[in-house]
Amino acid sequence: MPVVTCSKCGTPLMIGERVKWCAHGHIYYKDLPTLRPLFYDAHEFVEIFERLSEQLGAGLDGFIAEGSRRTYRHFARSLINMTLDRNSSYLHSEKFLELFCDHAKIWGLASPQTSHYHRGESLRLELENIACIPLICGKFQGSLEALEGQPFVYEWEGDCENGVLELLAHMGEADELGEEITPGDIYKQPHEEYREIQRCPECCVPKHIARINWDLDEGSIYDLVTGRRIIMINTMTIDLILDLLAEEMGEHVYMRLAQLEREHAREIFTAFPHLRKSPTESSAMLAAFGMGLLTIEEGDGIELRLKSPFNPHLAAGRILGYYESVRGEELAAETRVDEKGDLIIRIF
Repeated sequence: MPVVTCSKCGTPLMIGERVKWCAHGHIYYKDLPTLRPLFYDAHEFVEIFERLSEQLGAGLDGFIAEGSRRTYRHFARSLINMTLDRNSSYLHSEKFLELFCDHAKIWGLASPQTSHYHRGESLRLELENIACIPLICGKFQGSLEALEGQPFVYEWEGDCENGVLELLAHMGEADELGEEITPGDIYKQPHEEYREIQRCPECCVPKHIARINWDLDEGSIYDLVTGRRIIMINTMTIDLILDLLAEEMGEHVYMRLAQLEREHAREIFTAFPHLRKSPTESSAMLAAFGMGLLTIEEGDGIELRLKSPFNPHLAAGRILGYYESVRGEELAAETRVDEKGDLIIRIF
């Protein structure tokens, strides 16, 4: 189904219509308030997990796919229930699969096309221009499980960008789908609108989002300033991936990922010095991307507070890497999360 875009900035109109930017620096869908998306560098996402995989000497694709599967099963269930309330016949067609494919394109994950669908048995998708293979595989696995009400397994055949995804019904019990996700406190924060940010005059997305180019045929999003690929990803997906890794490998993975994110951010902001903006502009950019709202207090050292951090471990690494690129040196710092859920970083 065609996706209408803004004539001014090219952003899909559904982003401006259905997504709300909030005063605490987070984004949510108006119809599905437990869905908190953010804009994330696709290469960065893939690379930090590849580096972690090398450190641990273990493949991590299964953890990424499972986190994605659980998130999109939750999202698809909510979407299906909402749609059934409006149109009870919608579920009994292939329109949901079209919707799931459009969603993948709008979120910059891939360009999928259904080549075969046998209800209750299998789904075959041809995928092009994939940002992250386990992420897209888990997305369609969870979405189909929500649609069919039964577990599926997936088989992937292709290279790092293009291939075929086969989803096959798994002859297991219904409870293998797992329990429904219960969103944490971060998804229950006040949703006051972020009024201070500059926006596109037509679709009302923040100006930092208006600088992004959507190619809906390719299923990709690119930052026109850096030329780097961007994806939209749910914070719930990131939380689940990290928690699954910590449960299996130990809680040291949180610290490892924070350090990898810190190193990557330092490299990127050093390579693109024009991205190092004033504190006010940097805070606005973080908020526009849904990463949280940053405030800075200087005195005996520097204290950074990030309200509604998209993930405390990765957010801490990103902010420290940014400041180290500005200072040109590694910094001594301590981080904590306060009782409000704010991330506090104190730089000495």
